[in-house]
Amino acid sequence: MALKIVDRYSIENKCHIKVKRYLMDIVDYVTFKEVFCFIMGIKSSPNNVSDDLTCHLNLSYRIEEEFDPEISDVEKTIIINDDDLKHEYDKAVEAIANFRGMEWFPNGKNYECMVDISGLYATHYTDQISCKSVNAYAEFRMGPASVTYIFCIILMLLNEGCFDGNTFRGRNPFLRRLRSHSITDGRTVSHNVGDWISAFVEITGILSLRITTKGYSKAKQLRERAASFQFKYISCLDRPLRLISSLDEFLEKGSYGRLFVTKLEIDCVPDVKFDESAVNHFCLGVSSRSPYLQFLSFYHSVEFYFNSAYRKMTTELLRNELQSVEFAYNDQHLYSIVSKLEKEISHKSELGFGNEKRELEYLVESCVHVPQLMKSLRRYRFDWPAWYSSNGVEFESDAPVIDWESDNVAGLIASRIYKVRNAIVHSKKQTCGAFIPFKHDRALSYEIPLVKCVAEEVIDNNSSSV
Repeated sequence: MALKIVDRYSIENKCHIKVKRYLMDIVDYVTFKEVFCFIMGIKSSPNNVSDDLTCHLNLSYRIEEEFDPEISDVEKTIIINDDDLKHEYDKAVEAIANFRGMEWFPNGKNYECMVDISGLYATHYTDQISCKSVNAYAEFRMGPASVTYIFCIILMLLNEGCFDGNTFRGRNPFLRRLRSHSITDGRTVSHNVGDWISAFVEITGILSLRITTKGYSKAKQLRERAASFQFKYISCLDRPLRLISSLDEFLEKGSYGRLFVTKLEIDCVPDVKFDESAVNHFCLGVSSRSPYLQFLSFYHSVEFYFNSAYRKMTTELLRNELQSVEFAYNDQHLYSIVSKLEKEISHKSELGFGNEKRELEYLVESCVHVPQLMKSLRRYRFDWPAWYSSNGVEFESDAPVIDWESDNVAGLIASRIYKVRNAIVHSKKQTCGAFIPFKHDRALSYEIPLVKCVAEEVIDNNSSSV
């Protein structure tokens, strides 16, 4: 079976990623066996598909273990019986029908999901955690994933076109780990590895959380128990723990940190000065790889000018009224001006900030030239203006699409940015539309070009002469 190469890392494909129950065309056993040989470091495939495999592994000892120089076996040879391999492949083919993203629900009593600790999928993690719920109804085990689970991941990766015949393509730690193995002289495993299954599990390095319950449990209940274990782990060990529940989250981990932008030459430096605080916030956004921190940093660059925007709005309102041809020194007209000012002032809080949405809209109206903004957005090697005009925000249904021809385009831009900001800052429980870290990082990364380009123009247009 020829593998179709899919460039899922192009931004066009990223923009249309959906989280769904995994449906796939199963890769045939011949193709799977070839990829298995690559993972295990078997240099040449057998002449016949039914032949057994011979795997030569390098052995390593942990630092804390005493190495005996008299031990001569620094290499281990394992014979992989084809019937055994085919049996495990068949089990994975059957099991994948019960996968939802990266979650495996083989029945109502078992659950397995990949975990990410310390920002890495695996770093020679040898400790295993086994425990039970308070009433002993559920058992938890965190450690190396089951071979069936890993086989299913391999099948999904092949279906996604992540293997081009020579190596795995992709940026996440798991795929990088497999590629790094390919440039070394054979695979290295612990000296106490006994069979090909334990060697395969160690080479792939995938960790998982497995839950077993005494009675039938719904998928939602198993997820809730997984979340309980996650919080207990973080609280007790003071270490991060993520549940990788979707294939998209797995494949694209760490790949959205940088947006590919067409770089410009520094031909001259303007004779102006910029606000240091705003520039520092902007710098933090550029330097960060977290979509959450990126968005908030760029937003803070704009927010820095909110107070001045409020003053300009109110003074401009008063000036326009006083300069109006309809202005008259009668009580009625003067009171109408006072009423308008009171309406603006009423938005001010005790902290002295005005209505943020109105201030943001004012800054966009006064500082952002829409054609230039669209030009800046297209520097990201993708037609972001078209994206924003036809797509909303996954985690905030009230965020508007942007009609670039609208008379209220500034209001639409400001509203979209402000709605996203509120969704990620105000984390109160909602029935829908809430931003969830990690789960919605990809969707949030789509909003960064807009807020960044707006911040650039706001900072630039609030500069002053040196």
